[in-house]
Amino acid sequence: MRARLKRVKICKTRTARGWRGPFWAARARRWIGASALLIIAAIPPGPTSSPARAQASGTVTTEGDWERRCDETGKCIIATAISTAEGQLVARLLLRRHPQDGLRGEIESPQGLHIPTGVLAAVDDSFRFRPQLITCARTACLSAFPATDEVVDAMKKGGKLTATFVDIRSGRPVALPFSLIGFTAQVDAL
Repeated sequence: MRARLKRVKICKTRTARGWRGPFWAARARRWIGASALLIIAAIPPGPTSSPARAQASGTVTTEGDWERRCDETGKCIIATAISTAEGQLVARLLLRRHPQDGLRGEIESPQGLHIPTGVLAAVDDSFRFRPQLITCARTACLSAFPATDEVVDAMKKGGKLTATFVDIRSGRPVALPFSLIGFTAQVDAL
């Protein structure tokens, strides 16, 4: 007697064990791609988009594409940002002085970077260094680097700092060009 094979119907509905079928798999891929764009769009506005809030908590001075924010205690940071045409923050580069470590730099990049490769920074494609990836949160990934005299001198002489990472979804490198116009005046005042 031949054993009867049980036919399994591919279900296009949600079951107790989750979504099933090629229809739902394609829909999930489209949803994940669309949600990645929404995550980038949901990043809060950059430092240049809320001067009223900054003025309430301290002073803000702008030089070129860089601004310096100081609070009431005298602690200051200098920062520049890349924003969309609508004013949404894409990435931010900032430097601050730490009492123990001296001058430190931080790069906030969009979430979705390939963590093993991390971030590569280059000043005018000549001076290269690799910031250490610290964490990835819901809205952004944070990389930090010690702003040594060598790094600061290269940034003072350069025109742009490019932070490059590999996008986890497409596998392609993404370059974030930060302008260094006004950096020298701001870092000297820091």
